[in-house]
Amino acid sequence: MSVHIDPSQWRLHTTGGIPYKLMEGYPKGNFGDGTSVQEKLIIRSSDLMDFVTESFPSMVSWAPDKFNYSPGRQCPSIAGLFTKTVNFEAIDGTRPLDPMGVDDNAPSGTYGEFLHLTVDYGVSNDGGSGGEADPNDPTTFLEITASAAGRTMPFEQDKDGNLQWLDESAGTYSAITEDIPNDKLEPLIAWTVKFPRASQSVAGLIINHSRAYLGKVNSSMMPVLLGAPYGTILYQSFAVSQQFIWQDGWTIPFTVEFHFLEKHIEQDSVVLGHQYFWNKDAHKYQLIIRRDAPDTDNKMYRYAELNALWGT
Repeated sequence: MSVHIDPSQWRLHTTGGIPYKLMEGYPKGNFGDGTSVQEKLIIRSSDLMDFVTESFPSMVSWAPDKFNYSPGRQCPSIAGLFTKTVNFEAIDGTRPLDPMGVDDNAPSGTYGEFLHLTVDYGVSNDGGSGGEADPNDPTTFLEITASAAGRTMPFEQDKDGNLQWLDESAGTYSAITEDIPNDKLEPLIAWTVKFPRASQSVAGLIINHSRAYLGKVNSSMMPVLLGAPYGTILYQSFAVSQQFIWQDGWTIPFTVEFHFLEKHIEQDSVVLGHQYFWNKDAHKYQLIIRRDAPDTDNKMYRYAELNALWGT
């Protein structure tokens, strides 16, 4: 069979130097909302784990004051598509496979030397880049979700007559003499920014880096969170998790999530954030100041450059 040739004669190689043969009729795929490409390859069985490692590298590495990312193996035929799944199977059913090298004392010829790979590529999750996935933009590879939230605050009955009923049709005002619902809803947005893969070596650095920012609000606009203005984003918490598979020494990297709370209040045509609180007597949001503290540290929350969490 033509597949049993010297792999050194195969024309195609991965970026990491792994030789492979592209099967007839491939690649194939589709364009649209779910653009995807599929390839079917032949590789040496002994190259499988190196191919998988190249396809799904640890995404997060560390540089001073920021995280850097590697998106994984890119589709050779269409830029912007990255490996989603790798499936392997025997070329024929005459011999078993041992691509993990478990039976390293087996006689020569016991296991198949080559195998088929089916590689599926898809669009990377767009972390707010606003367009095609960009390997040079780390935010391209973030997964971002948001959900509406809110909390209620006590709303005391007005005693000085500042709050009144307005009859819009007549344009007249009248005093509030009966009890009215005493809760005011404060709208919020809960954000989650997720790194799908982070290397084990960087886990401690992620935690230490985050400790410096927890409980602080953004000192500048945050493009990743759809341009959230200064002072409206509070860094609430983060979560780190990891899974292990059976192969000794080979682990699925960490998943890292950052959780933020956006408080975006418009009052008198000005956007107010987490430093402003509802003053029930004044019936409006006001800044709370610590009079005994210096101007750089006299508010309820300290400011931090939260964009540094993903290196932007």
